[in-house]
Amino acid sequence: MYIDENGICSIYEFIYSCRDTPEDPFPEINSETSKKALNLLKRIKNELSSDDIFKQGFMYNLNLLLEGKALFVKFWTLTYNILNLIPYSMSLLPGLNKGVSGSTVAGYNIGITKNIAPEKIDAAITALRYMTSKEFLKKYILIENIDAGISSLYEDEEICKKINCEVFKNVQLNGRPSSEYYSFGDYTNRITKYVNQFL
Repeated sequence: MYIDENGICSIYEFIYSCRDTPEDPFPEINSETSKKALNLLKRIKNELSSDDIFKQGFMYNLNLLLEGKALFVKFWTLTYNILNLIPYSMSLLPGLNKGVSGSTVAGYNIGITKNIAPEKIDAAITALRYMTSKEFLKKYILIENIDAGISSLYEDEEICKKINCEVFKNVQLNGRPSSEYYSFGDYTNRITKYVNQFL
């Protein structure tokens, strides 16, 4: 199995979608829930999919979307110019139990450097406030279909005419894989190695 950043996020989404209830936190990687999820993933690969499909990366899924050659395709949120080219609608990822789903949080980071000149701090704070404001995020949801961390935007009538707000209101987000003991790269390499061996 080829696992890039999309792959490791997919593994974590799959494990997260096998929780018992939507309120449950992400299970420990060595928990029974994680073992059950990985056994189910292996069964899906062996009975419904193939090694070849599981080895594919980002471009394979994007081509499936653009060509309309799949029943279901899991992918990141797309901009409107791409969404208008594909014959699919966005929905929540299915979970093992009713009401349970999973999706990985991804996006941009915005911050202010600690080395900022004192005379520029107020301007940087003003820019940061603007870029994280409801008005700014609404504008970019309407222009580019970016995801926003302000849940009340998915109650906005203008936005909901353009996107499926129910998906965004019900998405069950989980952070990217992490470990308190290893760096992101080391940790994901370890998980990748073990999942590859298992599958």
